[in-house]
Amino acid sequence: MRRTVAVGILGVLLACAAVGLTGGCASEAPRDAGITGPDVAVEPGRESEPDEDDAPRRTAVMLGRSVMAGWFEHWGAGDGEHERDGVTLLYREVASPPDLGWSAAEHVAGAPRGSVVFFKPCFVDFWPASASDIDANVRELVGYAEAVLDAADGRGLTVILGTALPRVSAETSPALVETHRRYARELERLANGRDDVLVFDLNGVLAAPDGSLRADFAASPDDSHLNDAAYEALDARLFELLGTLR
Repeated sequence: MRRTVAVGILGVLLACAAVGLTGGCASEAPRDAGITGPDVAVEPGRESEPDEDDAPRRTAVMLGRSVMAGWFEHWGAGDGEHERDGVTLLYREVASPPDLGWSAAEHVAGAPRGSVVFFKPCFVDFWPASASDIDANVRELVGYAEAVLDAADGRGLTVILGTALPRVSAETSPALVETHRRYARELERLANGRDDVLVFDLNGVLAAPDGSLRADFAASPDDSHLNDAAYEALDARLFELLGTLR
């Protein structure tokens, strides 16, 4: 192939030299010499008009563990990919604490530029047994959220931070409810004044007045995972929010 290209260019140069004796020739060989391919006819005025099928879609990278995996199962997306309302949603599993922060940051670094990243801890990541545990747990959780924001910085991403997932009544205590409230306030602080950071109030959608998971949203009375009714309630809020970002 290289020999063919060289001979072709040599022929062009010899031709130019011959024509030059009689008064005219292009000064350069074509820049695409040696590159072959089918001729493509471009209709005038259509160069910048993409096909409808090629229109850009919003991508949302959804970070979580069992509850997030259950959300995709609710959508019938066992392969971790779901399309709805012009959005492609991709499930990415994150590690458990204490590795949650760097694990989430790795997925954020791999998110397509300009996409949405949804991050939330799992309900078991909120662990206070008493009021003395609250400060430490909140600091830990905020650190994970900050790791996500740091990884997203400068990449044109929109980050959605999910608040705490409530637990069933048998697993709920005043210390846990206060931790959920404190974490939500910290997320609002992180999002304050930033157009690229939003807070999704999972707790506000799913919790009963006492701060526990609504009984009709629980997988069972002793299981804080969500049922389809809970996911449907979250769907309404999530896709409404994603629709405002287009």
